[in-house]
Amino acid sequence: MSNQVGGPADHIDQTYTVNLSSEDRDGVWRLRVRDADAGDVGYINNWGLTLDVPGQALCTNTNNTDVPIPDMNTAASTLLFSGCVGKASATSTVEVHIVHTFRGDLVVVLFARTAPRTHPYPPIPQ
Repeated sequence: MSNQVGGPADHIDQTYTVNLSSEDRDGVWRLRVRDADAGDVGYINNWGLTLDVPGQALCTNTNNTDVPIPDMNTAASTLLFSGCVGKASATSTVEVHIVHTFRGDLVVVLFARTAPRTHPYPPIPQ
């Protein structure tokens, strides 16, 4: 979703639209953040995922647990969806709040768990 963009600016506070229409809504979803350059640290402050499908119940979940992002290392945070029938939509959203002193260091990827593979999702071009 974010690949070392933003240069020396601090933090990532953004909502991404992602096409998840090939994925079942139920299951474990994972946000992975990699610090790809030395010298700065931070943490995943919180993130949320909304898997909307027109005509069906809205499925949304948020993880508010701080997860440290070590320098030159990877952090991950998960969300569990249960009882959300059907596929996600092409206009699902991921809201990400990451505290970091140099957001240009960060690579942020959303993973959907589908047996037996894990797929990364980039944002839909705006």
